[in-house]
Amino acid sequence: MRPHHNTHFTAPLLAALFMLLITFPVTAAKHYADVLVTSMNNEPTVWARASEHTPKYPLALAKEGKRGCAVMRFSVSEQGKATDISVVESVPDGALGREAMQLIRSWEWTHGDKTPAEEAQTLRLDFCMGGSSVAEAHQRCIKQAEYRCSQ
Repeated sequence: MRPHHNTHFTAPLLAALFMLLITFPVTAAKHYADVLVTSMNNEPTVWARASEHTPKYPLALAKEGKRGCAVMRFSVSEQGKATDISVVESVPDGALGREAMQLIRSWEWTHGDKTPAEEAQTLRLDFCMGGSSVAEAHQRCIKQAEYRCSQ
């Protein structure tokens, strides 16, 4: 014989749970992050990122709470596409270099008034998390960029 389940408590129980969720909402913890892009070229460059806005922090890194830096070397073709992208340094591990590579591939490049020509570039990307605001995460990136990006 199977036990008898009383389904009369289901609706009142659901209503009580709903009231608890409305009264005491669960708030997700906020994680602030920033990506600081620094040119390591010693001379003015022909090509620049079309958008100087801060790149979005890679979701894969954010999910793992990873932060650090990556130094990337690449060329910008005459057509304004990043090619031959390589990782010079990636600290603390290769994940930052892989994510930096994806960011660089996704950027659009502009040459302004200069004649477009293929150009080698070296960029440092600092991936920073923490603080109570985006501005605080940005300040952490500025401080982090003062240190060498090597192991």
